[in-house]
Amino acid sequence: MVDTLVAKTRAWEEEHSMFFAYDGVPLLAMLDEYGVLRQEREDEKQRLREQKKVQEQPPHVEQDTAFSTRPSPARPASAKKPVGARGANNGGANGTTNRRLSLNANQNGSRSVAKE
Repeated sequence: MVDTLVAKTRAWEEEHSMFFAYDGVPLLAMLDEYGVLRQEREDEKQRLREQKKVQEQPPHVEQDTAFSTRPSPARPASAKKPVGARGANNGGANGTTNRRLSLNANQNGSRSVAKE
């Protein structure tokens, strides 16, 4: 948008052989200053992004210790349950079992009736 305005202003100035002024200041000078300020803002944003990226990186880990055995950060060591943590009766928190029971055809509600 700014580039289009600069091009149109230059064309107008060439056509009329005079400077296009806004509040007594040449518009091209204002647009140049605006471009410089915008570039400085973009540079500052980029510098802050890079600084934030560096701060968020974990500390450098040496190659030898990168694959060592240690607890996963995604799951704390306290979250691991010891074997047999469900209780002595192998039941859940409310005492129910988590096993499927096998039922024969007469007990499982089968509607097929054997003819004799």
